[in-house]
Amino acid sequence: PVGSDGLVQPNGLYTFPNASPAQITSVGFGTKSGLSAISDGAGGAFVAWVDERTPRGIYTQHMTAAFAEGWTANGIQLSNKGFPSFETALCPDGQGGVYVAWFQRGATNAIRVPQLMRLNSAGVALWVANVAATTQTLTNGSQLRLLTDDAGGVIVVWRDQRSDPSGDLYAQRVSREGARLWAAAGIALCVTTGVQHDLQAVPDGGSGSYAVWSDARSVPEQIYTQHISPFGENYWITNGFSVTGGAEGLAPSLAREPVSGDLLLGWHGNYIFYIYAFFARMNAGGTLLSTHAVNPGTNVNVSTDGMDGSVLTWIEDGQTVVRAYPALGTVKFHPASLRAAARGSGPHHPLPAWAGGFTAAWLRPASALSLVPTVRVPT
Repeated sequence: PVGSDGLVQPNGLYTFPNASPAQITSVGFGTKSGLSAISDGAGGAFVAWVDERTPRGIYTQHMTAAFAEGWTANGIQLSNKGFPSFETALCPDGQGGVYVAWFQRGATNAIRVPQLMRLNSAGVALWVANVAATTQTLTNGSQLRLLTDDAGGVIVVWRDQRSDPSGDLYAQRVSREGARLWAAAGIALCVTTGVQHDLQAVPDGGSGSYAVWSDARSVPEQIYTQHISPFGENYWITNGFSVTGGAEGLAPSLAREPVSGDLLLGWHGNYIFYIYAFFARMNAGGTLLSTHAVNPGTNVNVSTDGMDGSVLTWIEDGQTVVRAYPALGTVKFHPASLRAAARGSGPHHPLPAWAGGFTAAWLRPASALSLVPTVRVPT
């Protein structure tokens, strides 16, 4: 599903199951924010959001392939403690259901703890109560990420301020039964000086995960990465290592190729007095195989092409640019790449699609509106 207004087919055309966009909730009172959505694997989607209606809290819904509400009208409430909730994240449970995660605030704003619930395909809660990812309460958590552990459970990754007001990075693994599998307070992914932010994470295919983030422990700010084992141990150097090798790196993007297991990384940073888009490939052992200063640009996103290649999108001179790399980082669209849009901003996560092609989406201004066109590029 693309947004809430239709499905993109292999020919690049929208189809509309209904005459108008699907409405997730008709409760107009109260601000809605923090929306997350993922595919249900059957043409529909699971969604979750923060809702300030009465009673306020986290709500979730299953939108079917026909864009109808599959669960309780206006959503199922997952939190109702009377305090605000923040952010949402979703992950399929591999059995037709979904994991939902969010930050639950306590009596003060400093108490903001990641919590989870698992629901089956009918929207029935499978745990007796919401599960906190950490026993630490004074976290003021942010940047919540949720991903499969490839064993029926999930890995939660987040940023919090328990020991440093500038923020550090933590993770927890939760089983399908709702048990914390790592240290009760969560394991430290990166606890060091400076601000760690722009956190991204992907499964490693073996019940652990890779993470990447922007790190201001030194000047200039750099891109750091870490590999977490299935047992909550850091495979690589404590607090991660720099991918950019002392050069500036900002706003990272991360994907993992399903065939080789290599990591694909994108970011932007200063290079010869310009801001350039960068792309790198790293193997599962943490060895950089290739790094490219692609072109002047920002807003870099990277994805696998569904096989053993990769797709990079970025903004360059106000245009959305798409470039495909087959295995080992060989440029396929070179030197001009594909100018996917004459005007564009904020390319968002190119996705593999249709046997080796991919879909890239971006925002393009049109009069007073912001449209979301798509392009499909066969590789």
